[in-house]
Amino acid sequence: MSFARSLARNRAEAEDTCQDMILQMLRHLDRIEEISNLESLAFTILYWKCLDQLRRRRRFLNFLPQRG
Repeated sequence: MSFARSLARNRAEAEDTCQDMILQMLRHLDRIEEISNLESLAFTILYWKCLDQLRRRRRFLNFLPQRG
Protein backbone atom coordinates (compact mmCIF):
# COMPACT_ATOMS: atom_id res chain seq x y z
CA MET A 1 0.00 0.00 0.00
CA SER A 2 2.79 2.45 0.82
CA PHE A 3 4.44 1.75 -2.55
CA ALA A 4 1.18 2.46 -4.37
CA ARG A 5 0.60 5.57 -2.29
CA SER A 6 4.06 6.91 -3.10
CA LEU A 7 3.30 6.56 -6.81
CA ALA A 8 -0.33 7.70 -6.76
CA ARG A 9 0.06 10.39 -4.06
CA ASN A 10 -3.59 9.82 -3.26
CA ARG A 11 -4.84 7.30 -0.71
CA ALA A 12 -8.07 6.46 -2.55
CA GLU A 13 -6.29 5.80 -5.85
CA ALA A 14 -3.61 3.77 -4.06
CA GLU A 15 -6.30 1.62 -2.45
CA ASP A 16 -8.01 1.12 -5.81
CA THR A 17 -4.79 0.06 -7.51
CA CYS A 18 -3.95 -2.35 -4.68
CA GLN A 19 -7.38 -3.93 -5.00
CA ASP A 20 -6.97 -4.17 -8.78
CA MET A 21 -3.59 -5.85 -8.30
CA ILE A 22 -5.03 -8.41 -5.90
CA LEU A 23 -7.95 -9.14 -8.23
CA GLN A 24 -5.62 -9.60 -11.18
CA MET A 25 -3.42 -11.99 -9.20
CA LEU A 26 -6.46 -13.99 -8.09
CA ARG A 27 -7.87 -14.13 -11.62
CA HIS A 28 -4.63 -15.55 -12.94
CA LEU A 29 -3.80 -17.75 -9.98
CA ASP A 30 -3.27 -20.79 -12.20
CA ARG A 31 -0.40 -19.00 -13.98
CA ILE A 32 1.01 -17.43 -10.81
CA GLU A 33 1.68 -20.79 -9.15
CA GLU A 34 4.54 -21.26 -11.60
CA ILE A 35 6.26 -18.05 -10.50
CA SER A 36 8.60 -18.38 -7.53
CA ASN A 37 8.74 -14.76 -6.36
CA LEU A 38 5.18 -13.59 -5.69
CA GLU A 39 6.29 -10.40 -3.99
CA SER A 40 8.22 -9.29 -7.04
CA LEU A 41 5.23 -10.08 -9.26
CA ALA A 42 2.89 -8.14 -6.96
CA PHE A 43 5.13 -5.06 -7.03
CA THR A 44 5.46 -5.23 -10.81
CA ILE A 45 1.70 -5.47 -11.31
CA LEU A 46 1.13 -2.68 -8.80
CA TYR A 47 3.68 -0.46 -10.52
CA TRP A 48 2.01 -0.84 -13.93
CA LYS A 49 -1.47 -0.37 -12.44
CA CYS A 50 -0.32 2.87 -10.80
CA LEU A 51 1.11 4.12 -14.08
CA ASP A 52 -2.17 3.32 -15.81
CA GLN A 53 -4.04 5.24 -13.12
CA LEU A 54 -1.74 8.26 -13.56
CA ARG A 55 -2.26 8.19 -17.33
CA ARG A 56 -6.05 8.08 -16.86
CA ARG A 57 -5.88 11.02 -14.46
CA ARG A 58 -3.75 13.03 -16.90
CA ARG A 59 -6.15 12.26 -19.75
CA PHE A 60 -9.11 13.33 -17.60
CA LEU A 61 -7.40 16.60 -16.62
CA ASN A 62 -6.85 17.41 -20.29
CA PHE A 63 -10.62 17.52 -20.76
CA LEU A 64 -11.12 20.12 -18.03
CA PRO A 65 -11.09 23.78 -19.04
CA GLN A 66 -7.77 25.49 -18.42
CA ARG A 67 -7.67 28.18 -15.77
CA GLY A 68 -5.66 31.25 -16.34
